[in-house]
Amino acid sequence: MKALLSLLAALVVTSCASHSDAHGWKKEDVIGFTLSIVDDAAIESYRFQAEGHAIAHFGVKGGPVAGPVVDWKIDDGRLIIFDEDRTRRRLTLVEMKGTDVVTRTQWGRTLKWRLTR
Repeated sequence: MKALLSLLAALVVTSCASHSDAHGWKKEDVIGFTLSIVDDAAIESYRFQAEGHAIAHFGVKGGPVAGPVVDWKIDDGRLIIFDEDRTRRRLTLVEMKGTDVVTRTQWGRTLKWRLTR
């Protein structure tokens, strides 16, 4: 019985993740919104504009913060944030519930974000 419950729980988790992954990012998910990382120490946020630019803030809480303008695009359902030198983030949408967002980075790391207007 315990094994059956574990199997059912795994199937529910897998189907939820697959459903969210299948959706991917859409432009309307981000244009006019700010995506801010949920972290005890880091500051990282992006305010997305329709022209493919985002105003970014990077830093450490209690420390210096930089505010460059970066570029963004949606490619195959992934949110790509980049500047002229490099790709800063390649985020695969794992889950979006209200303002809470979970993503997976290009390196496989799971990050939690808040998406606000």
